[in-house]
Amino acid sequence: MQKKDEGASIGQPHVELLQALALQMPHSQQSFFPAGPEKVQEVCDLLLSLSAAFDNKRYAQLASAESEQEKAVMLVQERLRLHTHRVRNWGYFRNVIAIIRDLYGPLDPQFQEEVGVSATRLIDAFEGLVSTVEARFNEYRNRLRPAIQARTLQDMATEYYKAFPEIKDEADKLIALLESKEVPLRTARTLFLSHATLFLRDLFIFSISGISQMIQLPGPTLKRVLGRLSLSFGDLETQNPESFFLANPVWTRPLIHLNEDEYCCLLPQAFFSFALPILDGLLSWSSATRKACAGRRAEFLETEVERHIRRAFPLSPVERHFVWQDGDVQYETDLIARIDSYLLIVEAKSGTVSWPALRGAPARAKRHIEELLIAPAVQSRRLEKKIEVLSFAPNGESLLERLLPFDSRGAHETIRLSVTIEDLASIQTNLADIHKTGWLPADLEFAPTMSLADLQIVLETLSSVPERLHYLVRRAELERNMQYMGDEIDLLGLYLETGFNIAVIEHGPEMVILSGMSKVIDDYYEAKDHGVTRKKPGLKSTRWWSDIRKQIETRKPKRWSEAAVMLLNVSFDEQQKLERMFEKVVKRVKKSKYQPSYINSITLQPSQYRTDAFAIMAFREREREERHEKMDNLASNVFLKGHTRRCLIVGVNVDRREYPYSLLGVFNRNPETQ
Repeated sequence: MQKKDEGASIGQPHVELLQALALQMPHSQQSFFPAGPEKVQEVCDLLLSLSAAFDNKRYAQLASAESEQEKAVMLVQERLRLHTHRVRNWGYFRNVIAIIRDLYGPLDPQFQEEVGVSATRLIDAFEGLVSTVEARFNEYRNRLRPAIQARTLQDMATEYYKAFPEIKDEADKLIALLESKEVPLRTARTLFLSHATLFLRDLFIFSISGISQMIQLPGPTLKRVLGRLSLSFGDLETQNPESFFLANPVWTRPLIHLNEDEYCCLLPQAFFSFALPILDGLLSWSSATRKACAGRRAEFLETEVERHIRRAFPLSPVERHFVWQDGDVQYETDLIARIDSYLLIVEAKSGTVSWPALRGAPARAKRHIEELLIAPAVQSRRLEKKIEVLSFAPNGESLLERLLPFDSRGAHETIRLSVTIEDLASIQTNLADIHKTGWLPADLEFAPTMSLADLQIVLETLSSVPERLHYLVRRAELERNMQYMGDEIDLLGLYLETGFNIAVIEHGPEMVILSGMSKVIDDYYEAKDHGVTRKKPGLKSTRWWSDIRKQIETRKPKRWSEAAVMLLNVSFDEQQKLERMFEKVVKRVKKSKYQPSYINSITLQPSQYRTDAFAIMAFREREREERHEKMDNLASNVFLKGHTRRCLIVGVNVDRREYPYSLLGVFNRNPETQ
């Protein structure tokens, strides 16, 4: 599925537009002559021009905005429209199939009763159509390949007629004609390729009996169902074609009904692009159905979030539906987990996103932002503030023990996260533009918001607990600090490349365009969808740094989570530089006689935007008993400089060289919090 605008190339949105335009013409107005290559190219050029013109035509209106707030609202509208027009995926193909199967499977009885077929069988049918089209296309290419690879006109024509025996002409006559006209081999190859397009139509035609056999559903029942998922030529004759950009009927009715027994499915994958509105739209939406669907969506999302969090942080206690008290008022938090020093607070919002909002209707868009972005942020911030207040109380530890559902001793950092089922046109990924609309509370600190599909990819792609934890910690900081344009997977691509160690960019005034950063992740999952094994993309890091992280995850020393986050706050370039410098320190320490004053460490002081320092200390075996004192002294010296509030020190015994480290410690500027 097309993920982002691919520039000057035909993608799924263009084919959808062309399909809708074709459905405006009844059979009686259609030509039976095939379109030549020049006409096909003309249509492609027009589709690209039309799409670009539609995207650009309203930007001129921005100049007429009477205030910055009005301009901001118009920009948000355009973001919604552009996403609706251009972007088709809300997850990678196999992940999307898994999500909709799990979401709608328990609603099969409702679908069976109201539609005549279960949701699961419908999903099976379109998955089968996708596989069938792919198999047919591969077979088509394999049939054509010998002719295209032939080195003589005679071999080319002979192989072509073998590939398509339905052609009634004789190959010898064609060979004689080509030779008499002295047609070059390259030109002949182009002619055969052009002629072969006449057989492409057959790749997308399906009979009722074929689909019926695919999902084991009786023909009459299947016809009724497909009637609700298809359109015939002429059905869109009276519709305004401009509406097809933002309200294309083929999005929810992707099949073309050709005759009594046949359907054409040009884009079987389009079913999965619009699976949520298609499947929801098939139900009657009586009060009972609405209640069942809303309940299922909420239960599904909360269950899936819990499953992914437990898998990502396997040894961490997790509590779902956490009920807590603040004065006389009782609140419920969807999920809370303890990851060593960190408390992860998650709110899950399963509401739907309406078509009017996706078409840019400001009232609907504002309502969805309030429901899916503001409300969960308010809820998670409420608990975070409660934890902060209790933490600073004289008997804070015991108060937290009474509040939280698990042992919270030593947990003093919070991470907030909101998760949705549907993607709100990637607006949830970054709220910088929405702040200017006046729709958001000025005093609310927002939590990062991800769709369920994106959360799954983030946690699955990052290969260790420290990386997942660090991503969530830094993701919240980027939400506060950085202005950027991109989706969650673009952010993940940026993380793999930089570890989010981008201080100047993060705190700069300019908008950072992240589009394209997801490519390495897209390539990996798209290959995986097609059964191709590739190395999973990973965080850019030196081997030593990576091994330290693995050791921290295995040993889990005191405050290991903070140590892991601080370690990952060192950029790849800094890692390389520190390693080179430390090798020199090691050599110097090994050569030096025992002198209390020799330099045995290197320190990385934080930038103006951070408060964590990092140090590596070398010591000899004979100093083993003094190693903790040396670390204390090193930390004290670090805190004398600048604005450092916390320091991670990694100690290495240069005589025993215990790889990757001998000991480590996290130190705070305030001794009472050590």
